[in-house]
Amino acid sequence: MIHKARKSLIAGAVLATAFAGSAFAATATFDFTGGSNHLSDSENFTSTDSLLSLTASAEYYSGTAINLGHFTPGLGACYSILGVLCVDGSHEVDGNPDERVVLDFTPQPVSISSVMFNALDSNDHAFDLFADTGSGLVLVGTYLLGPSIDLTGLSGTATRFAFGARENGSFCLFGHCIPKVTTDFKIGGVTVEYQVSAVPLPAGALLLLSGLGGLGFARKRKA
Repeated sequence: MIHKARKSLIAGAVLATAFAGSAFAATATFDFTGGSNHLSDSENFTSTDSLLSLTASAEYYSGTAINLGHFTPGLGACYSILGVLCVDGSHEVDGNPDERVVLDFTPQPVSISSVMFNALDSNDHAFDLFADTGSGLVLVGTYLLGPSIDLTGLSGTATRFAFGARENGSFCLFGHCIPKVTTDFKIGGVTVEYQVSAVPLPAGALLLLSGLGGLGFARKRKA
């Protein structure tokens, strides 16, 4: 009987340790709507599960910093005078000139599951997704715009992403050209996926110690 109990305790301790080191995927959402209609250099947000944070900022595709706009429909960007008046006349992420909103996540890497866009019209066709895996923001791909875009499996994993707009080029046929169309939008929110430990390692260690203690007690009773 003692031998069986010893085996069970050892097995339980090993399982507890293995389980403590395992991880599973969790999702978290950041909501950028309901802004207080202001411009800033950057702004911090916390996910709905309160486990992740991000800092949002804005820049041109060249990397030159501009103002981040946080307005009711979501996040936008603009080059402003004294942080008050947008020179380009828009608080949206604008394709003329090429602008993007940058999202820096902490405390761990994430992958983008979906993104919500607002302030769209018939001229808004596509957006650029960028990711920074250690060598700066690199274009991941260009995707069609819509109110909610599923990016599962497309973004890769990183701590820094950006969503940008570019001016669409002209289309010419037999000397007749369709004028350039400027895409612009606001980012209403993002949902991300990240890895979390199933059981914190300290808790797993306590389970292991409990199992070993029980094993020692069993030996003492046998003696």
